[in-house]
Amino acid sequence: GNYQKQTEKLLSWCNPKYAVITCSDSEPDTSETESILKEKDISYYLTKNGDITITSNGKDIKIKQ
Repeated sequence: GNYQKQTEKLLSWCNPKYAVITCSDSEPDTSETESILKEKDISYYLTKNGDITITSNGKDIKIKQ
């Protein structure tokens, strides 16, 4: 969840549709990371909001939180 100098470069290179940010109340995510994900229209999920389940049938991906 912490912004790092290479975050934007990595996201541009791999062009993901989804992201999971590992964070908690004691170790929060950073607004810089969320801003980049929003700018790039990447759906993201925060572990501090509860369990995240990702399933795939090899073609489609389902994410539940």
